[in-house]
Amino acid sequence: MKRMFMVCLFALMAVFAAAPVSAVTVVDTFTGHIVAMDSYGGLTTNDFNGNFGGGNLIGQAFTLVMTTTVDPGTTYATGSVSYGSYYYPPNPITAALTINGYTFTINESSDGFTSDLGSGTIDKYLQAFVWNSGFQLQMYGIVVDLSTLVAATNSLDTALPSMLLSNGDFITNYAAFYDQSMLRYTGQVETLNLGIEEVNVAAQVPEPATLFLLGVGLVGAGFIRRRKG
Repeated sequence: MKRMFMVCLFALMAVFAAAPVSAVTVVDTFTGHIVAMDSYGGLTTNDFNGNFGGGNLIGQAFTLVMTTTVDPGTTYATGSVSYGSYYYPPNPITAALTINGYTFTINESSDGFTSDLGSGTIDKYLQAFVWNSGFQLQMYGIVVDLSTLVAATNSLDTALPSMLLSNGDFITNYAAFYDQSMLRYTGQVETLNLGIEEVNVAAQVPEPATLFLLGVGLVGAGFIRRRKG
């Protein structure tokens, strides 16, 4: 009986050892406002293709969620690395950009890499795009390129730390949504420049005590209004 138990135990261990390691899903959330200019300059912020309701979107708030699926332990060389270290698994990134209540989602094709260009920071680059093989063109894309100025890791299977632009926690090298779907017909490219202000900052949730005081205040206001009536 004992021998049978040991055989079954070793068999189970062998099955678990042979099982493939599950991929890691990492979610990074970026919030901020649409800005008029970026480091390249001269790019439009008009939504002339109507992806987010149309019109001039300068000053509008945005939320961008980048979901990356990678093999665990995927890391990149640090130091003076020319052009960074690339990672090209199939469809590793889904990007969802929300502006004015409109959400544009990209999950057909994407790439991502992280590198340290020798400045003592982690330079994280994430991009998702829709590729048209017939036109040999990225039809739509969302890209984030920023350098951290706080402790971070060079592992793509780890989310960025919580960071605030107002604290000087990071520098946005470039961030944008682009739409080249009409390039071959009108020569126009829509580019919305994303001014990132917060990275992975959780929304403020009122504490129970605060909610209690708010409830008491509302009840009191209702009571006073009833007495006056």
